[in-house]
Amino acid sequence: MAMVRATITLPAEVLAAIDETAGTRGRSQYIAEAVERRLKRERLERVLRETAGAIKGSATWPDAEAVEKWVDELRSNDRDRPR
Repeated sequence: MAMVRATITLPAEVLAAIDETAGTRGRSQYIAEAVERRLKRERLERVLRETAGAIKGSATWPDAEAVEKWVDELRSNDRDRPR
């Protein structure tokens, strides 16, 4: 992935917490990963809003319990994936 330099403004307390966690040399990577996670979540939320109700009455997904089980499996796989 191509890298570009950007100037951002953060509250001093947030930057201090980032540096405490990631170190000053890991700051950019830490922020990039946090932003990527947030973007992924927001995209997913948008897709979920746009497709809400699309599977209602589907033979593939007979009830809410089947959907919940599938979502739990996806979340478990995501948690187990190395970062």
